Amino acid sequence: MEIYIARQPIYDRNRSVYGYELLYRSGKVKNEAKGNGDKETVEVLINSFYHFDIEELTNNKFVFINFTKTLLLENVPLHFPPHRLVIEILENIPLTNEILKMCKTYKEKGYQIALDDFILDKEHIHLLQLLPFIDLIKIDFPSTPKPMRKKLINIKQKYPIQLVAEKIETKEDYEEAYNEGFDLFQGFFFHKPMIFSKREIPPTFYSRMKLMNEIKKPEPDIRRITNIIETDISLSYNILKMINKHFTRTNKIKSINQAIVLLGLKEIQRWIFIISLRESIEEQDEVAKELLHTSLLRAKFCELFALEILQVKDAGEFFLTGMFSMIDTILQMPMEKVVTELPLQDSITAALLGEMNEHRQILNIIRMIERAEWKKVTEQAEKFGANEEMIFSIYWNAMRWAHTLIEDDIIFHHSD
Repeated sequence: MEIYIARQPIYDRNRSVYGYELLYRSGKVKNEAKGNGDKETVEVLINSFYHFDIEELTNNKFVFINFTKTLLLENVPLHFPPHRLVIEILENIPLTNEILKMCKTYKEKGYQIALDDFILDKEHIHLLQLLPFIDLIKIDFPSTPKPMRKKLINIKQKYPIQLVAEKIETKEDYEEAYNEGFDLFQGFFFHKPMIFSKREIPPTFYSRMKLMNEIKKPEPDIRRITNIIETDISLSYNILKMINKHFTRTNKIKSINQAIVLLGLKEIQRWIFIISLRESIEEQDEVAKELLHTSLLRAKFCELFALEILQVKDAGEFFLTGMFSMIDTILQMPMEKVVTELPLQDSITAALLGEMNEHRQILNIIRMIERAEWKKVTEQAEKFGANEEMIFSIYWNAMRWAHTLIEDDIIFHHSD
């Protein structure tokens, strides 16, 4: 049985990643894996943890998993470490005395427990008995009336419970939830502009030093220089801006390697030296880090898809499409304005602006995976003659590649 997993970050009030909700499914069904209590669903969940490296999947953060009544009563959570797992109790599970006892057991063993899509209902006879064992309450923020949200906030005065605002889609939703006192936030708003204070992509000191050392060699390795720049969205962005400043718009760039050749090693060395003198004046927040990580994952996914499915020889332009797919969010600038500063190949620019070409179609596949839109993933993959196993193998390899860069401090290394 093939197991496919996507993830969605959950942020705290300091915009640090608190954990990830894992969105999973089985390759044998055509829509999301929805718990029905049978053995196959249990096996899907267990195998998802044993098949994937949970540390790589979650960057050593908490992992949120939805559990059905059957999974809870069969003690499935006990297969996973309590310091990592947050047990989400689905909204359709009756809060019976049986569930109450199970929650008490899991709590005593060190697990965190969350109520998913919770609605305060005094008719639940076991609700007051259950609350002492609950660590988090997740609510659908936009669809929950403000009076109800206020009642939930009041619960925090009696119990040490964190409130999670789900489906945060807009700046207004985020600010309202923050001001009301919610502790954690989840939703696609964090993939959109307006929340960040920075106006430029954070520099990466470590990558610049590696570049300097490589360029100074008697015989610099162009391929190695290309690889260093490709793993750093700040370097990629700035080198393209420099080309746009010094060359005519007839120079359409489709890969970082082409950009290096066009600019020249001496110019790159001078440029790297100048920007290396700049110091980072503030710490990098984790929302920005997560966006950079997603950009790298998308870049590698698009590249691997082009190489393995389309079987192209040079996938550089697909890499750039994924790399810059979130540059508008990172820079807090409309994509229409950002692309005017980058001498990108027309097909890349069109894809970034939403035109439905081949580059955009591939980019859309990974965006669908991020949103757990499994049916759309299947349909889009079939258009390219690919099956789900191939798609998610590419996704997993791209995730491991991006994770390795971050864990090795290649992306977020700063000087003292």
